[in-house]
Amino acid sequence: MIRRIRLRHALVVTCLAVFAIAGTAYAVAPGSPKAGPSEEVAYATVLEDGTLSERHSSDNLPQSAVTHPAAGVYCFTDLGFLARSAQVSGNNANGNNDTIASVAIDVPPLEGLSGCPDGANVRVRTLDANGVAGNNAGPYAPALVDHRFVIWLRGAKE
Repeated sequence: MIRRIRLRHALVVTCLAVFAIAGTAYAVAPGSPKAGPSEEVAYATVLEDGTLSERHSSDNLPQSAVTHPAAGVYCFTDLGFLARSAQVSGNNANGNNDTIASVAIDVPPLEGLSGCPDGANVRVRTLDANGVAGNNAGPYAPALVDHRFVIWLRGAKE
């Protein structure tokens, strides 16, 4: 019985120590930027043709901001905010098991994003590892191919 009580006490002390350490590690480093009312956050699932999935997108990313000028190239212009960071992930729906997605951000002074219209702040490229959309086995032959993807954007209000 005493062993069981000591074990419980040890478990409680261990849990408290872990929470204290985790809380300290989670604290924001001095001088690092904090999210706040001066920032915008947007996310979207972008389909192969460049349209936004209404069910999987935030209201603060308008369809008018997305263009699809070439196979595997998607550009974001006039977002309503200046994107300062972005994360993109290939959406492997419909048997697309080899989607590679990458993102580039252009912040003022705008230098331009290759393949996008002037003023584009964000560009996403989707690559297929074997150059063919779908779950096709084949040799490694990467090519820009239209694929759906998920994007998260964070930036300053204009």
